[in-house]
Amino acid sequence: MERWAIIRDRGIGDILMLTPSLRAIHEQATADQVTVFTSAEGEMVLKGNPRVYEASAVKSCRPELFDWVVDLKGWAERQPDVGSVSRVVLFARGIGVTLCGSTLPEYYPSRSEVLMARRWLRGLGWRPAMVVAPLATDPRRSWDWAQLGKFVEKALREGYTVVPVHRTDCMDGLPCFDHPHCWPLWGADLRFVAAVVSQVDVVVSVDTAIYHLAVAAGASQGTPKLVLPFGATDASVQMEPYYGVDWMGVKSRFSCPFYPCAGGTGGRCALGADGQAFACQTHLDARDVWAAVEN
Repeated sequence: MERWAIIRDRGIGDILMLTPSLRAIHEQATADQVTVFTSAEGEMVLKGNPRVYEASAVKSCRPELFDWVVDLKGWAERQPDVGSVSRVVLFARGIGVTLCGSTLPEYYPSRSEVLMARRWLRGLGWRPAMVVAPLATDPRRSWDWAQLGKFVEKALREGYTVVPVHRTDCMDGLPCFDHPHCWPLWGADLRFVAAVVSQVDVVVSVDTAIYHLAVAAGASQGTPKLVLPFGATDASVQMEPYYGVDWMGVKSRFSCPFYPCAGGTGGRCALGADGQAFACQTHLDARDVWAAVEN
């Protein structure tokens, strides 16, 4: 029996972009068992994935127990074409597997999780429902708070139930977040958030894990429409493997000499205002994002 270990210590989005390679390993019988050593968030993402024998913490890896160990810690970030090639492709290259057929990410919400999300949305009045993911771990990919507020206010006026999401509790609020049809899920359980994402009509996400979750978790029931305000990075690069998904990218009105950011992490960008808002994200205009929703 051929046993493989794959190590990737990053979060939700990276693990989702790794899943097409896990599917290829399974379908091409490259290995009999694949164990993924990852973060706690990665373990949650891989729960229920039939391509994975086990998902465990990186520190528990014992290489001597495996026939082949692929260490992807920092691997994609070091590739010279990281800014122009999707990590779906980069991970396949690092593992040495050929991507054939579908290159969509995989995620498996349970039936109980989906039903819980539906009940929760019905409790909000459902209407058309929209998830908004405005923040990324890198501030160069986080949407400017003022433009976000204008967008959410517009969505509420147009009859949407708005569900802002982020992995941690956001202490700073906007007046529109107190609206009866705005229900932030700050720091909520990841699997519940994924189930909600799979059930809404529209997902508006900066370059963070939520849009990958929308593609993966909604695959069996139809992915919600994606609107991607990517001020710093190129949405077409990351969406290139996601054939057939309905998405609209929104670029910044600011012409940056360093666009797109190298590797999605800012490159040499030094255009921040007071160390908080970056020019590319400040000029992601709410009107342009709303136009993409209506398109």
